[in-house]
This record gives sequence, structure tokens and C-alpha cells, in this order.
Amino acid sequence: MPDSLDPNPLNWRKHPPQQTNAMDALLFGEDGVGWAGVLLYNEETGRLIDGHLRQELALKRNDPVPVLIGSWTEAQEKKILATFDPIAGMAQTDKEALDALLRDVEASDPDVMAMLSEMAEGDLGEAVARNEQTQLGNMDDVDNERQLGARMHLVKLALYVPQVAVVEKALLTTGNRNRGEALMEICEAYLGEKGQFDIGLQDLSEDKLA
Repeated sequence: MPDSLDPNPLNWRKHPPQQTNAMDALLFGEDGVGWAGVLLYNEETGRLIDGHLRQELALKRNDPVPVLIGSWTEAQEKKILATFDPIAGMAQTDKEALDALLRDVEASDPDVMAMLSEMAEGDLGEAVARNEQTQLGNMDDVDNERQLGARMHLVKLALYVPQVAVVEKALLTTGNRNRGEALMEICEAYLGEKGQFDIGLQDLSEDKLA
């Protein structure tokens, strides 16, 4: 049982609410996957090394947890505690593989959807930034005042977390890594479906684009 595992006082990883909620949804939610990993416990020191958040969530439900038990010296325990997550974080991302994976992942929980959205944004961000810089040129020469029909037009959207995930998935579905072009494809398809594709810039106002 999770209450028999002492947390490690040297655990340096903190878990913000969004991560906690996403983990809870994946473990116990309606579209969760259950226990797809184990906690790591050192029987030599009687302390947990990895899995503190999962232990915390299981304690709230008094649910049993899967545990991998090993025996390490205190010095070895500290080394594992310091390097376990950072080593995993050093792995590089295959953007095309991640893109393909995210297209097939479905989730209904808003925190899980936000996490998937941030994954897509973080891994595609570098390529998108390079692409946008190439298209827009030197931003130092750009007047901050928006001009209707100008080559560069900054559009900012205010979305709730579930809406962000929907937009991100729609952009990924186009298969276009340029987010601006992907958004254009979606807009053009929508206008074509509504029979309003021939709308001209003269029919738009700054108020409508704000």
C-alpha cells in the first residue's frame, strides 16, 4: 500500500496543479490508462526514489501501487534521485514521429489535452519560429500598427484550455508544419464549405480582426 512507502526528503521535483490533474486523469479518469509505470523504492534506506506524485494520488484513494524494489546505498540513492529524470529529459525528439503519434492520441480531460497541446507546441516551436522568421523577415523593421492586407499581420487569440487542444489538433491534422499556412488551410476549407471563399479584404474591418 502507498502509505507503507516513506517519501524521500531529498526529492527535488515539484508537481504543479496541471501536472497533478493530468496524472490523476491518466491513472483514474474515465479515459485513463491505469498504472503504466511503477514506483521506485529503496529497501536499504526505506525511502521512495521515484513516483512521489503517483503515491500521493493513490493515497487519496487508498489504492495499491505497483513498486519496483531495489537495494542501494544512500550515496547511490542520491545519485539516482539527482539523475533519473534529467537523463530521460536528454532524449531528443523525432518531430515527425511525435506529430504522427499526437494525431492518433485522443483525450477528453482538459489537463491531459493541455499537456498534449504543450508537447506539440514545444516540439514544433523551433521549426515554426525559423519558418516564420524566414517569411516575415526582420521584425525590427515592422511597424507595430496593424495594417489590413499587409504582408505581416499579427493575430492573437484568447482561448480556454480545452479550446487550445482542439486548435492544436486541427493544426496538426493538416500535416503542415507551418502554423500560419496550416491555419490558412483550415480557414479556406471552412469558407469553401460555407460558400464564402471569395470574400475580399475590403469586406473586412480591423474590428473584425482584432
